[in-house]
Order: sequence, then C-alpha cells, then structure tokens
Amino acid sequence: MIEGTKEVISRARSLPVGHPAGLVSWDLLERIPDLYKAHVVAVPFKAPSKLDAGDFEPVGSGAYMPAVDLMNRISEARGINGLDKSTIEPIIQEIDWNRMICNFAEAPKLVKYLVGYTVTKMGSVLGEDGEMRISDPCSVSYNAWERVCELFGKEEAATNYYDPSIVKRHQDGTGYFEKTWKGEVSKSYLKYETRAKRQSAFDSEIKFAQRKADTKARNVVTRVLCGMLTGYNAEQLKEGAFYVGRITRSEFAIKSEHAARLQAMANGNSTGASKALFAPPPEPEQEQEPEIGRNVTPLSGQEQLMKKLSYYVEKDLVVESMKDSVERMAAWLEIEPNAEKCDLWETAQATMNQIEQQIPQEFLYKS
Repeated sequence: MIEGTKEVISRARSLPVGHPAGLVSWDLLERIPDLYKAHVVAVPFKAPSKLDAGDFEPVGSGAYMPAVDLMNRISEARGINGLDKSTIEPIIQEIDWNRMICNFAEAPKLVKYLVGYTVTKMGSVLGEDGEMRISDPCSVSYNAWERVCELFGKEEAATNYYDPSIVKRHQDGTGYFEKTWKGEVSKSYLKYETRAKRQSAFDSEIKFAQRKADTKARNVVTRVLCGMLTGYNAEQLKEGAFYVGRITRSEFAIKSEHAARLQAMANGNSTGASKALFAPPPEPEQEQEPEIGRNVTPLSGQEQLMKKLSYYVEKDLVVESMKDSVERMAAWLEIEPNAEKCDLWETAQATMNQIEQQIPQEFLYKS
C-alpha cells in the first residue's frame, strides 16, 4: 500500500530513473508486503542561486550539499532511527606550540593538545521489504587546530610572518597591512598576531568542535540511508523538492497482531498476563548443592550477544537481508572491549531483537 497526496505521488513517479530528487524505490514499493505500507512525501527546499545558497551549503567546484535543517527534515521524512546516539572520542595530537605563541624564529616545539573530536554514528531504517536496514558506522572528525592554522597561515603569508616593514600600526597600536586591488589600496587589520588572539580563535573553534562533528556524522548517515549524492549542482536542484518514501507497519499488521495476542491470551498460550492469571502455581525448586571446586563466572551482556550471533550464524538461522548487519555487528563486538558502555550498544541490542523476530521460537538460542 502506497499513501500520499495524488500530486506528490504523480510528480515523484514522473521523475526519470536516477533523478537526484527521487529518493523512492518504486520497484520495491510495488511489491511491499501487506504487513507494511509506504508514505511518499515531498520535502521542499529553496534551491541555491547566484545570490543565495538557499537551503544548501556550497562545498566547492559549484557543488552544494543540503544544510543541517534540510537534512533533518529528510531524515524525519525517511523515518531514520538512532541518529541521537553516538560514540565520541577526543583527538589528542602534537601541535607546534611556538606557532601558537608566534615564535617563528625557533624550531617547532611539539606538545600534546586536545584539538578536536571524532564522532561515530549509526542509523537504521525500515526497508521496503520489511527488514531493518542498518548503516555502517560513520565517523567524522573535526580538528579545530587544523582549521585555525589555515587562518594563521594566510595572515603569516600576507605579512611575511609579521615583518615590521610590512605591518603598520595606528597610534593605539592596532596593526594592519596594506593590499592593492585594481589600483586601489585598502587596509587589512591583523587578527592573529599575538598569542592571546590565536588562543581566543582556537578556543572559539574547539568550543563547538564536538557539535560540528556530530552534525556532520548525522548528515553522512542520513545521506547513506537515503541514497543521496555526495554533492549536487544547481541544475540537479531545479525540482525544488526531494521525494522520500517512509515504511511503517500497516493497519492490517497491527490489527492482526492484536487479534492474535487476544486469541493467545484466551487460550492460555501466551507467556504474559494470561499465564500469570490462569497457569497453576510453579512447583518449588529443589535446592542443589553447589559443585565443589567450580566457580562459574556469569557472562557479560557483550559475551552473551557474541554467543548468540555465533550460534545463529553457525546454524544458518539469520535471514539473508540481515547477514551484512550481523557481520558488521560481530566485527564491532570483537574490536570494542567496552561495547556495553558505548552509545551503539542499544543499536546492537535492537539489531539482535530484529534478528530473533525472524527466527522460529523453537530455534532461539538458549543459554
């Protein structure tokens, strides 16, 4: 079942195959199972022009990428989950402290310094076949030191490292250098000629480094799960909207599941409320004497998850559409010693729940 306004569906269908504005897989939607339905919507935007970038950001060579607000609207329209969770790692690297204090005469003095953050995100979306599609981990680093050094370098080059013969000063000490453009001389005031100014510039950049890395990682996950291009030119954005499909469970599936649950409760077959109400009281457990000389250490949640994955793979119980997700999750669990403390742990558990929903009850792993 495909839902949406006639105008939106008609326009989305009329786009040529491969059109950048069409983010809907029509071939798959035509075969969507009755348990699911698709919502096709338009996400309008203001296209870039010569005077205004609109809802986009220029990325060089005449290319544009959707700005944060537009990416968030696309993500919401697509129904992407997990974007608010992330793993954050600080970037500690050696920097030339002499450059920070404007000491250009001596050799570099290397010190370790916090210069930015790396943010890793994963997202998931319900696919047209009813299977949960999980993205690969997307990592984005934001290095504040590299960015301010680019600013420092431009001023250093223009003044030949603040050569007194180039730098001039007003009576109040404000420094500037002159530059000529089309025969007209103008003044360019210094912004980074002291340690204090450079430290202030770096502090301003590092203050939002984590947030910027998080935003960029979020955008990458959205782009991957929606099948968007890495950059658009003005011609590709003339449509003025992206057309997106979102998959949800159908009313038929919800009503069927509810009816099945009521039937199970009536027959006393459920493991929940009906069992607690109608089942006979359990027999008291016999106390067992502890085994001498044997200490059993309970498995951690990470170890249990790894055992389950290994069992399902060995028994070939993982459905084909989930095998890539299983491989990625198994690799992550192997290299991450503290998986349960990572933000991605909840995503891993959700993936396991999705895997087990496709396996008959009698074949589920039993510890």
